[in-house]
Amino acid sequence: MRVWGFSFFFFLGCAPSYQTDPLPVPVTPTPIEVQQDPFPSPEQPISQEPPPAPALEPCKGHAYLSNVPFLKGQLHVHSDRSFDAATPVEDVIAFYAKRGYDFISITDHNHVTVPKEHPSGLLTISGVELTYNAATCDPPPRPGYLCAFHAGVLFLNPMRDVTRGRHFNLPFRRQRLEVWQNLLARAEDLDGVFVLNHPTFHYAIDETQLDELVGRGVRLVEFFNAGVIDHDKAGPTVAIQQAEALWTAMLDRGHPVIAVGGDDAHHFADAATIRMTGKKPLLGDRVWVMVRAQRSVEAIREAFIQGDFYVSTGVRLSELEVSDLNVHLRIDPREGQSYSTTFVGQGGRILAQVDGTEACFPTEKAEGYVRAVVQSDDGEMAWTQAVMLESNDARPSPGPIAKATGNMGLSTQ
Repeated sequence: MRVWGFSFFFFLGCAPSYQTDPLPVPVTPTPIEVQQDPFPSPEQPISQEPPPAPALEPCKGHAYLSNVPFLKGQLHVHSDRSFDAATPVEDVIAFYAKRGYDFISITDHNHVTVPKEHPSGLLTISGVELTYNAATCDPPPRPGYLCAFHAGVLFLNPMRDVTRGRHFNLPFRRQRLEVWQNLLARAEDLDGVFVLNHPTFHYAIDETQLDELVGRGVRLVEFFNAGVIDHDKAGPTVAIQQAEALWTAMLDRGHPVIAVGGDDAHHFADAATIRMTGKKPLLGDRVWVMVRAQRSVEAIREAFIQGDFYVSTGVRLSELEVSDLNVHLRIDPREGQSYSTTFVGQGGRILAQVDGTEACFPTEKAEGYVRAVVQSDDGEMAWTQAVMLESNDARPSPGPIAKATGNMGLSTQ
């Protein structure tokens, strides 16, 4: 059972705390003390009760069905090669292999980790989390918060790592957009796929700045991070709503931003020790991606950058397809659980809600885009990517996202 039902205060290893003294240049990510909860909470309470959804007419026609499987993957996790984690790489991989994962990328702080092949057949992907933490930046952080800039670089080429497996520092930049641009350049140097990690953590980036970065090529954003969801003092529901609100803001502007999810796990066998200190550990197998691809690193990479996946905290989809008429999904149910699917459109408006293990939405009923959120009785969730629609006839756009979603079932073929 996985329920986002607890509110905890204070600890997340991937963004160390800080004193108010200026940090040296270049900035070295070292543990420092946070005086306030690093996880944002809204200034005003967010309503927990959505407005009633309109009645949904039956879908027309049939969706295109793909025989390409969904693969379970973890793309944000830390080992003892991060300064704030202690579990050896081999043990991290074994943890995920035991839980049925098909692929994993270990993303240590400012250290390119190249895992060895695992006997289970779990695919390993080279990665790094570019980590830049500073006490000062422009615009400045809110009182008690940190300038925290974190980005995953996945599917990278280890031969492009000039440090040859050593830890590295990132150069000092004062302007926030300059920091992000530097991380983008580093990802390009590594020939990797850039993912902007946990944007709501420490108010890392606002809507205007993210809009600017999308204009510079950012498409993959880790909106759903288990550490942020578990540790937000306002609770997991608010944490998820904040992440979805930022995603909605980008989609409303016509940006085909792809939502990513990950554990950001730091603690495994040492979780009990962390609890004894009065802190909450950052655990694994909490949030993952389900990528529709053949079982190879190359196929997974291509599907990932095209958005051919959904994010899950436990809900599994056996089908996820679209035609030029419908968005259709079928849930692989867990015994004793009931499910509800919410179709969301422009402005975050609820277009329809459907109970049961199958849901279908006619695209002619929406403008801008359609995405689906599935939730089970015990709080497990899944988020599909948004299908971008043309404003005039509400048909799937021939742009990047419409083409990209073919393998995951958002095909317009």
